[in-house]
Amino acid sequence: MLFAFADTAERTFWMRGCIMDLDIAFLDPQGFVTAVHTMPKEPLQAEGESESDYLARLVRYPSGGKAKYALEVAPGSLTPLGVRRGSRAEFDREALTPFIR
Repeated sequence: MLFAFADTAERTFWMRGCIMDLDIAFLDPQGFVTAVHTMPKEPLQAEGESESDYLARLVRYPSGGKAKYALEVAPGSLTPLGVRRGSRAEFDREALTPFIR
């Protein structure tokens, strides 16, 4: 899944309600990778656990710089492809513009 944001900013993702592990790469406006993380699934919100307690215990994964895009893929997918901080992803960023809110 590719997330495209209207602005460029420091970003943080977490595994709220996710039932599977994911890899994530954050990208700057030119497509350079600012950070890569493997995000393991977290225990779901427990019965009786408040929303605020649930959110407080989730691990945050930072973008490591200003990011405009975040790419989530199957766990273990990025390392074999050599994707790391400083790598560049080639994609038609202009084609995404009409879909960014």
